[in-house]
Amino acid sequence: MPGDFLIVPLENLPRYLDDETDGSRGANRQEDSGRTAARTDYDAIMIWLNRFETSPYTQQNYRKEIERLYLWAINRGTALSDLTLEDMEEYKLFLKDPQPADEWCGAPVARDKVNWRPFAGALSAASQNQSLTILNTCFGFMTQMGYLKYNPMQLLFKRDLRQQINKTGKIERYLEHDLWDFLWEFINAQPRTTDKERDEYERRLFLFSLLYLLAPRLSEVALHQMNSFVEERGKWWWRVTGKGNKTAKIPVPEDMLVALKRYRGYLGLPALPSPEEERPLIMDLRGQHALTPKSIYLIVKQTLADAADQAQTRSPQRAQKLRQASTHWMRHTSITHQADKGVDIRHLKATARHASITTTQRYMHAEEDAWHEDINKHRRTSK
Repeated sequence: MPGDFLIVPLENLPRYLDDETDGSRGANRQEDSGRTAARTDYDAIMIWLNRFETSPYTQQNYRKEIERLYLWAINRGTALSDLTLEDMEEYKLFLKDPQPADEWCGAPVARDKVNWRPFAGALSAASQNQSLTILNTCFGFMTQMGYLKYNPMQLLFKRDLRQQINKTGKIERYLEHDLWDFLWEFINAQPRTTDKERDEYERRLFLFSLLYLLAPRLSEVALHQMNSFVEERGKWWWRVTGKGNKTAKIPVPEDMLVALKRYRGYLGLPALPSPEEERPLIMDLRGQHALTPKSIYLIVKQTLADAADQAQTRSPQRAQKLRQASTHWMRHTSITHQADKGVDIRHLKATARHASITTTQRYMHAEEDAWHEDINKHRRTSK
């Protein structure tokens, strides 16, 4: 490995590695069990990542996290298969503040550019949790397939990460009802003078309807087609393949059907899609290509930023929250608002596609609201 600081994308790493860093002699390597053909850490990583070929957005996120850790290990002169629990403790601290920042952090650019960097900056607590969860999954797989002796993340994950998740309490990254109403009014008031403005207006109206009424993840919006809307027994459902490559169907509320019909009508399409229609849900304005998750994310962020500018004078606090919000905030907003309106928690869990009802319970704020109302009986005087 060259003496300089090494920051290159995962796919370019093998050419820079030697027998000290490629994992062929890793201290945590299991003796040849005959269960895997992997001979280096890179081999084992690719076997793991290739399991997600049918879920490209998941694969991209998983690659990002293992790539960061791999680079961190190599720049310490160790292999991935040398890492111990103590190393992972250090890496956890590194995620909070990747240093030196000029080596690790930079603005997003294409992976083939010389100024590509694995981080945009320090990770939020939620992003740190997600990173450690993904790495625990990766090391667990490598252990099960007979490449590693043990998972160095397991004790850290059980002792620290789960405790932190439990401490996070209620979901807070969502828009309150009045702030969502403000955003929706802002979207509806956008100009429609030119053809381009009308195209953007209708697409944005449909996109935010989709985000708010169906609570999808960003990747699900980008990867699904119009025929994911299906009719069964006279009712419309959205058949969605999401996290973990699991497929589910969720009810399409009346407002979503209205939004779907409006958007399709504007595009000159029949009111409702047929089972054969493979048109993407969200496309570029020329109607030629599906938008990438990043493009959809940027549309949402720009809309929120523009709405924040309008809100700034009257309420800097509301403006700040709009600027912080993102596509995933829209999912949290949808689930929270459904909970506030009394949707049965079993149905809410199914709509959100949570693995555990404990996760869904984090969206239930009614008890906190009642508590707050009750405490307001306590005044400074008895009058």
